[in-house]
Amino acid sequence: MILLRILREETELPRYIRRRFHLIDEEVQKLIRGVYTPYKICREYTSGTQLTTVISHAVIENLYFHTFYDIDDESKEWEEIAQSIWDYIHEKYGKEIDKYYHINCV
Repeated sequence: MILLRILREETELPRYIRRRFHLIDEEVQKLIRGVYTPYKICREYTSGTQLTTVISHAVIENLYFHTFYDIDDESKEWEEIAQSIWDYIHEKYGKEIDKYYHINCV
């Protein structure tokens, strides 16, 4: 029982990151609707995976400058936050973005 609790605590994201998941969702949707339109993605990207990577980088950058600006961007803490955001986007939106790309470009 104790081991399970320790493992859960080690893999659980910090609360301040989980509280901002709605910002990640909003940012992904905003970028798809406004920046990464079908016309643009078909000319500039070769796959849905590449588009997911580009969107992930954009979301991480935007969230850093608007939300996590008080954390040193070269710190271990920021690395962990950025990785958590990356994982969240790829798990939640990876297939959706890939499908969006294929519907509009293939």
